[in-house]
Amino acid sequence: MARPPRDPNAPLFSARNVFLSLLQGAVVLIIALFPLGISVQRGQTDAQARALTFATLVLGVLSLITVNRSRSSSVLQILRSANTAYLWVVAGTFGFLAAVLYVTGLQKIFRFDSLGLADLAICLAGGIMSFLLIELLKLNEHHS
Repeated sequence: MARPPRDPNAPLFSARNVFLSLLQGAVVLIIALFPLGISVQRGQTDAQARALTFATLVLGVLSLITVNRSRSSSVLQILRSANTAYLWVVAGTFGFLAAVLYVTGLQKIFRFDSLGLADLAICLAGGIMSFLLIELLKLNEHHS
């Protein structure tokens, strides 16, 4: 509440913000394609490849949410600040992801197969890579 209100004639989204958002989304998409390639190379079923790619994409989106909670704070500052809504979003996302990956009825709807530990490690690595690259983009933006 310390800053003045936005000029009503100013655009809601600057060209720079739109570009950075598209760049962040592209990072998550490209990283989500790597597990798809790994799955195909390993000869997994289409249902396993879909589940692996989807899980990586979900973790990438969580990375976007986490990093973009603040444009000026570091990740450590962001994670230290209590935010109940954020915690509910993360818990709900993990609950939903677990359900679509391991509850038979939901697996059928999404046409997924269960993921093993190695698959989950690949998804987690993709999520971490998304997180790190998006944070680097944010840090680079502040140093520009």
